[in-house]
Amino acid sequence: LAMEDQLTSRTLALARLVYLCVSDASLGRLARHRLTAALLPLASGSAAGADMAVEPPFGALLQTLVSAGVPQSWVGEYARQLRELVAGDPSPDDIWSIVYDLYSLTLPEAEPGAPAAPPAPPRVARSSAFGLFARRARVSFDLAPFEALCSLTSRMKQWLADEATTQPPPAVPQHTEHGAAAAGRAAAAAAAAA
Repeated sequence: LAMEDQLTSRTLALARLVYLCVSDASLGRLARHRLTAALLPLASGSAAGADMAVEPPFGALLQTLVSAGVPQSWVGEYARQLRELVAGDPSPDDIWSIVYDLYSLTLPEAEPGAPAAPPAPPRVARSSAFGLFARRARVSFDLAPFEALCSLTSRMKQWLADEATTQPPPAVPQHTEHGAAAAGRAAAAAAAAA
């Protein structure tokens, strides 16, 4: 496999993020928009991290999300869920779970109880940035030797554990554009007063 076609801990973390961005019903519309805006450059090409000699730490990914305005509570829950997926004695099945959950979003959905009806369109278009990312992750998984997948599970567990004590920085509440403008004005007034 070429370096850019290999799965990495960061690629798997992004795969889980994209999956949650599309499927998590608890994510509000504004937060989903901010998460999508933060994920698009990360899931495209070399920004996904597969061709980096050293993977950026997990905390840097969390920082990117919080800086983009994704609610800190949601980012913390994402980190907890990801760590839980590889807790204990992780196996290639855990990686498959992450990859397939994302890939399944690109498949047409069959309507329950209506076998004769045509399937509903996929939740993620296969030719979209997220669809291409999902398909690339699936192909990388399919082409990876079993030993590489076993090694990746332990590397991912370590990658997440190295940042286990690092929490995302506190976010400035910016739930609306009005709130963001008010926060900016308050910061400018505080700086002027100092």
